[in-house]
Amino acid sequence: MPSVFTFWQTFEDENDFLNYLVGTGEVVVFPFGKRTNKEQLSGYPIQKYAECQTRSQALFALREMMDRSTISSFDEDKSFSISPMQSPVINYRPVRLAEDRLYTCNLYAYWDYLDEGSKRIRKKPIEFKKWGERVFRWVRKRATEEPADAPLPMTSRALMLRSSGVKLEQ
Repeated sequence: MPSVFTFWQTFEDENDFLNYLVGTGEVVVFPFGKRTNKEQLSGYPIQKYAECQTRSQALFALREMMDRSTISSFDEDKSFSISPMQSPVINYRPVRLAEDRLYTCNLYAYWDYLDEGSKRIRKKPIEFKKWGERVFRWVRKRATEEPADAPLPMTSRALMLRSSGVKLEQ
């Protein structure tokens, strides 16, 4: 069963989150989605992701788990992606603010996966699950604002941004 958390946060909150991740271990970022060759799926340090002005959806993993990531191929090996379901990764959709609209962020991770060979449900490494659960707890502790007219939680900074006239979008 996966863990999913969808919420609103600001760019400042996101920077705090990425700084938190830096302190949790040697975190590596993989691109999310299909690529034309496997080399484009190489992981890179989270510090490089944090320095990007425009961040895209990404997969976070602990460096020691990199070799357990599963690469899926599509269209007769014309495109490739890291499987969030099979791999010990946390999927992250970052902050997006466009035209006075703040869009939701999202974290999700699968703690189990289907072993293709045996067709059995297997648990991902316990080290990954412990790390992932700590990450989810950290984010949930910061996105605690739940106004009655909002369907999802948000950080206090997102609430202040909303109060200034920014619209919340899912």
